[in-house]
Amino acid sequence: MLYIVLSITVEFMKSILLFLAFSYALSLAAQDTATIIEWSEKKLTWEDFREDNTEEKYYKKAAARINSGIRVRRYDTISNNQITVAIYAVMHPYRSWVRKRAVGNGKVLAHEQDHFEITELFARKLRKALSEETFVQKSHSKKMEKLIKQFRKDLSSMQYQYDQETSHGTNEQLQRWWHYFIINRLEELNNYKNAVVQLTINTSS
Repeated sequence: MLYIVLSITVEFMKSILLFLAFSYALSLAAQDTATIIEWSEKKLTWEDFREDNTEEKYYKKAAARINSGIRVRRYDTISNNQITVAIYAVMHPYRSWVRKRAVGNGKVLAHEQDHFEITELFARKLRKALSEETFVQKSHSKKMEKLIKQFRKDLSSMQYQYDQETSHGTNEQLQRWWHYFIINRLEELNNYKNAVVQLTINTSS
């Protein structure tokens, strides 16, 4: 009888712990979704870097780190042979951090800002690529996901290249070169600044 009671108690505790872990994960996801920053002309400030970083966490030599990426929202209802897709460059404040010694350092902030500009650059590249494609109804979802995956991969590669070539912003000459390179590429894709694009779907195939 005691064995049965203990067994039930252990299973009950496991259920409670699983429930608490799941609730915590949901709360983090909700917090992240509620606080993401979509790219705009407004520049970031150090107040946008909200993760509670300590000297023991992450890369000890790094002054700051921005977490940004491409977020895609799809509306799969086909209307007039088109579907609507919204593509955003977003920054995650609670996954982005700055060390206390770097707060107030404009050069470090400018370096992190350009990481966000690179994310917007690839969001525009993706909008352009998707809007210029013609999709077949039965396979449009698979083809779209393949393109999105490739652009996210290319984005990560450029972010890494940017950090390597600028030595994480400490090489002022190359930091300046990259800054103007990014600005010029964004200007070239200014027609794809709007997050919402219409995709053509061939429904006859």
